[in-house]
Amino acid sequence: MQYKIPFQGVVLHGVSAGVIASISTLASADWLRTDIVPTNVQSQGLVGAAVAVTQSADAVSGPNNAVGASLWAGAPLGTATARASGAIDAWTFSAYTLQWFHAGQLISSTPQSGAMFGAALASTGPKLVVGSPRYRLPGAADAGTYKELAGTAELFSIALPYYSPATATSVALTPPGLRKGGELYGYSVAAADTASNGFIALVGSPGFDLTGATDAGKVHAFRQSGTSAPEYLQELVLPEPAPSDHLGASIAFNGTTAFAGVDRAGGQVAAFPIIDASFGAPTMIAAPEGMQHVAGFGRALAADGGFIAVGAPGDSDYAWEEGRVLIFDAAPPYTLRSVVASPFPGECAGFGITVSLRRGTLVVGTANGTELLADGAVAVYSIDSGTGAAVQQAIVMGPPTSGFGSAVATSGAHIALGAPTTGASLSGSVIALSSGPASRSPDLNGDGVVNGTDLGLMLSNFRAYVGSNSAPDLNYDGSINGADLAILLGAWGTSG
Repeated sequence: MQYKIPFQGVVLHGVSAGVIASISTLASADWLRTDIVPTNVQSQGLVGAAVAVTQSADAVSGPNNAVGASLWAGAPLGTATARASGAIDAWTFSAYTLQWFHAGQLISSTPQSGAMFGAALASTGPKLVVGSPRYRLPGAADAGTYKELAGTAELFSIALPYYSPATATSVALTPPGLRKGGELYGYSVAAADTASNGFIALVGSPGFDLTGATDAGKVHAFRQSGTSAPEYLQELVLPEPAPSDHLGASIAFNGTTAFAGVDRAGGQVAAFPIIDASFGAPTMIAAPEGMQHVAGFGRALAADGGFIAVGAPGDSDYAWEEGRVLIFDAAPPYTLRSVVASPFPGECAGFGITVSLRRGTLVVGTANGTELLADGAVAVYSIDSGTGAAVQQAIVMGPPTSGFGSAVATSGAHIALGAPTTGASLSGSVIALSSGPASRSPDLNGDGVVNGTDLGLMLSNFRAYVGSNSAPDLNYDGSINGADLAILLGAWGTSG
């Protein structure tokens, strides 16, 4: 695991309301691709340094409905109310037109130049956790002195999570006790809803100093029940911390266990189970003995359901290795289930520098590539719920000189991929992938056969504009026309 000041956060500044990109289908899988590029380029905003995405349902709700979603993109050097304080833009995915729409912008309640608001993002349902790892705190002595790189974090709650961030309210997530400079609190964040403890947010502080252990690091846990104010739950630390452990440089949480990267002996992962209302002592997870090329083990983490994905991209200080991702059971004894090798041998280094896992979809980014794949690539997999085996679904390429794949996120049906250095001005961009929606059935009345009754229902609204919110609009193009009629007639006499 490498300990670097993060450029994790995604934004598109200057994007006007309305549809901001067209959609094309990837040849390698049934994913709809949207390239989201700012219409008014903001220099050095670093759009795509961090991303988060949520979807409005776990599955398609019926044969004539698709899944909607929200995408959050932070620009840690973007301009909000203070110069280069950072900002977060939001987009929503229309379940009917299959397009992403710009939905507004979030800014910090305490904007500060250079704080890198939006450098780390984690979302679940209507809640978004945001880290600002370079935030300065006032010094304890003279006025005008500051505790540099102390960091801060905020929790945003969205009243209408899949519509507009204009309804967002925010509250600071502040740990107790005196804060110091260099902690980098907010370097990483994670969040999940739990069955018995409500919403829990985790905030990493990898630069935290313990007695005799500089940069040992720690993770802070917060809890919120319903709409009540979040409360501090506890700190997560190693029982025997060592200097430069950098605990919390990467974190993941699946609702039952918090996982945190440890920069020790090529990399390890500390697993803290939540028992009742507190986290228990950690179990250490390491790469299996004899497995080669696992430097950086734990640099990136993602946990969901029964599995945890651990990125092992190699060591950037000695030139990136090929890299790989290891899939473990997310419960003791944390059995290794599968190893995902790089699909770009000899072409891309640092496979596993970023990972995201949700609802059986695994997304893996790379660090850099050769002349053929100069900016790396992203691989998408499906994870078998029984064996943990990964099956490749798609390979995605980004824009030139874009830092593509430096941030990845998935909700299962939707994927967000950051390209923060796109363009000469480093304004950045985002690529969004959405799985193909459930086909609308030409059996419009649901009687089990496509016949004259269905034809009559279609013709009664023929040539009408319906905004794609209508069962007879079989191809989601917003109107009932000859294309829909062709689909219906092609299924004539069948069950649709």
